[in-house]
Amino acid sequence: MKTLTLAKVLMMMGFFAWVSYLCLTVYYGFSRPTVAQPEVGRTHAVDNHGHVAFLTNREVANLHLLLETSGGLIAIAVAVGLFAKLRQRSNA
Repeated sequence: MKTLTLAKVLMMMGFFAWVSYLCLTVYYGFSRPTVAQPEVGRTHAVDNHGHVAFLTNREVANLHLLLETSGGLIAIAVAVGLFAKLRQRSNA
């Protein structure tokens, strides 16, 4: 039972990280310059449904971190949940 609770918590954390990624993408997309500024490091173009904004290396790293963390947490949650279900079946 505790294992399934852990899986649910991990799934919620993964979902929260994914929603945070979406929110940060929209925030960056509409609050950053629409013209590249190489002198300050704004060289990474991000297209948000036709609206292009230019991000720094750090901003792009923030987006990648959130996206990869969300995927990892969800994958771990699925694995833990499957493990718990299989363990329940073998004990029954």
